Amino acid sequence: MDLLAFLVPLVTGLVWAGSGAYHLMAHNELRRRGIRTEARVVGPVPGVPASHSRGRGDWVINPLLSFTTPDGRTVEQGVGSRKRPIRARAHARVTVFHSADDPRELAVDGHGVRGRACTEIVLGVSLAVVVALLMSRVV
Repeated sequence: MDLLAFLVPLVTGLVWAGSGAYHLMAHNELRRRGIRTEARVVGPVPGVPASHSRGRGDWVINPLLSFTTPDGRTVEQGVGSRKRPIRARAHARVTVFHSADDPRELAVDGHGVRGRACTEIVLGVSLAVVVALLMSRVV
């Protein structure tokens, strides 16, 4: 069998696991070193297509958050993405951890980053292991 048929899924699995590990480490770093504060859900991000930020009843998908930094700056930042959506109740308060250097870099507490990242790591490693086992049987 062609070696390329094994290399493509093997590399895909490793990249998938690496992506999950990166997201998990970045999220944990913000939670560990970031500044904890309360943010208010303002609503959908203005000027963003409805497929990326929208309201749905009392819920907002990928909302615009507003919070004040310790030095008194008010920051409004949209969170979530099409691939990693975040859902929050309109006008609710959520806990965020933001970088001291750049408050726009933030992690929203309790919104599934760890679960998704761990799932990516497990699936990526599983794919790589299965392909490696298949390669050892064929080669």
